[in-house]
Amino acid sequence: MADELYKAYNLLILACLRSYGRPQAPENFRRIIASLVELREAWEFVDAAAARAPRRRRAKAGSSESPPSAEAARVANRRARRFAARQGAKNS
Repeated sequence: MADELYKAYNLLILACLRSYGRPQAPENFRRIIASLVELREAWEFVDAAAARAPRRRRAKAGSSESPPSAEAARVANRRARRFAARQGAKNS
């Protein structure tokens, strides 16, 4: 999950760089900031889970039990990819 969060962060940073100086930049930055906040909360969950990991039993691989923050990370990653794709299409 940490790798997914890292990829989402990188996509959001690239989206920020592409948005700079564009007419719709303020709205783009609002969406990027909202996604970064979600990503930060997901990282906080990963950090807390890592600290508790030795004491609790981990879910089996492929289990459908995913914490809410894992879902937030997936949503933030999807948003970042969609945003980056839109920005790339506008640059063409």
